Amino acid sequence: MRATNITIYSREPEASSQIKSGLVKLGRFAPQTLWQIADRVVAGRLGGFLPRSIKLLIRSYKHYKDTGVGPWVLTDQSGHPQIGKFDFHKPLNKTYPSRFHTPVVKSSEYHNLIARAKIVLNIHRDEEADVGNIRCYEVTGVGSCLLTDRGEELSDRFELDKEIVGFKTANDLVEKVEYLLSRPDLLAKVSKAGQERTLKDHTVAERCQKIGEKLKSYLGVKTTSIPAKPHGSPSVLFAKYDTQGQPISYDVSFFLQAAEIRRRQLGCDKLVVGLVPPKDIENQPGVSREVNSVVDGDSRRFRMSHILGQMADMLPNADVIHMKDREIDPFNLAPLGKQTAFFPEEGIPHHSTYYQLVNQNPDLMPGFEASLEAHRYVQKWLAPMAKDRDVLCLSLRQYKVDEERNNNIEAWYEFLESLDETRYCVTVVPDTDAVREFNRTPLAKYPIFHPACFDVDLRFALYEQAFLNFFVNNGPCVAATLNKNINYLMFKLLTRGVPTTDLEFIQTLGFENGKSPRYATPAQKWVWEDDTNKVIAREFSAMETTLYAARRS
Repeated sequence: MRATNITIYSREPEASSQIKSGLVKLGRFAPQTLWQIADRVVAGRLGGFLPRSIKLLIRSYKHYKDTGVGPWVLTDQSGHPQIGKFDFHKPLNKTYPSRFHTPVVKSSEYHNLIARAKIVLNIHRDEEADVGNIRCYEVTGVGSCLLTDRGEELSDRFELDKEIVGFKTANDLVEKVEYLLSRPDLLAKVSKAGQERTLKDHTVAERCQKIGEKLKSYLGVKTTSIPAKPHGSPSVLFAKYDTQGQPISYDVSFFLQAAEIRRRQLGCDKLVVGLVPPKDIENQPGVSREVNSVVDGDSRRFRMSHILGQMADMLPNADVIHMKDREIDPFNLAPLGKQTAFFPEEGIPHHSTYYQLVNQNPDLMPGFEASLEAHRYVQKWLAPMAKDRDVLCLSLRQYKVDEERNNNIEAWYEFLESLDETRYCVTVVPDTDAVREFNRTPLAKYPIFHPACFDVDLRFALYEQAFLNFFVNNGPCVAATLNKNINYLMFKLLTRGVPTTDLEFIQTLGFENGKSPRYATPAQKWVWEDDTNKVIAREFSAMETTLYAARRS
């Protein structure tokens, strides 16, 4: 604490003074009957006025003759070499009040805290089995630099001094802190390398896979691997999106991109996508009661066709099999004479797996493209309205679930009203489930291309033809970020208290706090702030400059 500017979040143990220890030990000399009487008294009405610690103390004295263990063991200084060492010293929270805080309780607050830190100190317990505690993966996972003891014992999980930094003594610790803070380039390099290692080798999904393989080896079950493609023989990758455990939503877009990435990695010539409904479409597993009240079985059937089916159709060079029930498994429809691989290889992984695969392989992501015919329809609608002006398209979230994620309508109206009408033509795409509600907002003055609310191909064609699109974090807009021909600004990435837009969850998908995705183009930006008029105007001005510069070049 003296040599560094470290900040501690903890509850400092009370000093176990010799006086306190002596008083507790005196209790063993009192007659046993005294403690039995005291226990009965405490068990009566009087007990309601006494703190729990006093009750436990009396009960411990009552039983110590039988157990041989009394409350004095808690103050026994032979239990640990450090106990008593700091007795009569001023507590750290009094010596350094500005740098000593109570611990955060919520996991999201904790992860936000360590994500903001440049260096996080980790000290293991004095147990051999404790090496590689959870903090090693939490710190590296959020992209901060881990400075830890027992570093050499972690060499089977991290490369020391490249992915994490280790120390052996207190002086060594202070020197490492000073050196890392004096070399911000090295600090950033270690932090990035540690995060990449954790997201690659130390995720829950990766651990589950290893555990599964080990269990199979113990049970004598042979693991099936994708066979190598014979020379000159075409091959097919069958990708199954099973909604028994996968969302019937725009999350399918990342599954489709992940499937195509996997096809390219394996060298398969063809991708075939199978869309499979849940066993009971009226009651989809894992869906909250709140969402069920908004999205019923009929809505899910519509989404199977108009979201999952259309998104799959927009993936270039892929065949799509849309199953209406589960009687036929698309994995059994492999074409004759062609070697077949499968994605996923087995089971129904969490959809975060697909997000991670896309974020880890941005160069292999093909993206989506609207069809030529969709562009023709949009062009016919835009041409007489735009009249050589640049089109700005605002897409709204007006959903009845997690309404705090919705657009700030007043801010958007104020911003759009400030624009030069001679340069820009504005159009709005309302939330598909709230088209009627949109007419009651001040934004209703702007024209709507209604087909874009219900047809993904036409929506993406409109986005591609727009000079710039404005999004907040929601399903169709996040799917649109996978189209490299769409210029956009995405706002409101995080929403406090909503699990699916919590920083901790978004980072598990492979996205980095404060940064655009690695697959984003220079004309695509994630703005990690709410959609206030000031933020919108600032980001629009910067992107406007970028887009006009690109047009001139």
